This record gives sequence, structure tokens and C-alpha cells, in this order.
Amino acid sequence: MQGKALIVEAVSVEAVVAGDAPTEREHALSAAREVPRRDTVRIHRRPGRPGRWHDAMLIVREDSHPGEVPGPAIIAEQNATTIVEPGWEALVTAFDHIVLSGGRALCNSQPAPRSTRCCWRCSTTCS
Repeated sequence: MQGKALIVEAVSVEAVVAGDAPTEREHALSAAREVPRRDTVRIHRRPGRPGRWHDAMLIVREDSHPGEVPGPAIIAEQNATTIVEPGWEALVTAFDHIVLSGGRALCNSQPAPRSTRCCWRCSTTCS
């Protein structure tokens, strides 16, 4: 409008730059060997009623090297605990990540297909 001053109430600026991606150290894969367990502990699993007790390996994360950890197991770290249930396995990758995959979990006393697990609430097989 002529004769009126221009007033700017808001200004928005956006800048896009490449980020600094962290680099992850790749560890050498070890040959198959005994899992470095610290102890054997009992865990209770209740996919069906009344549930069952299982002996599980207690593994301290700092002791582990890339490779497979069959369940049942407990992997203890300084800031986390990972439970590997019976029929499942954990894979410690070359980048030191833990990847869990479903094995032959026992649901309602029947073997379940690979990559399924038991529903802890109703003991049915869930995907």
C-alpha cells in the first residue's frame, strides 16, 4: 500500500549442510569357539501356563567377540541387559552390534516356525 511502511513480523532461514557421520570400527570375525560365559543362571519364561525354568548362559558383553550366542542367554552390559530366549539366538556382528533372530521358540509346547515368537500375554504364536 502506498504511503504505508513495510513491517516484517517474522523471518525464517533454513540451512542444509552435510553432517558428520560417525565411523564404526569393524572387528575381525573369529572362528567358531566356545561362548565366553561367566556363569549359568536360571530364568523363568511363561509362554504358556504355568511356565518353565531354563538354564541360561550369563555373558558379559565386554567378554564377547563377533559370533553367535544361542539362547537361552543373558547378555549383560554396563547400560543394558539383553535376554535371548530359548529358541532364539543373538549374533554379535563385525561392527559389535547385537542382532536377535527368532529360532524355534516353543509356543504352546509346539515348535514355532522361524522368525516368530511367543506372545507373553496369551502364549499364542505372534509374528
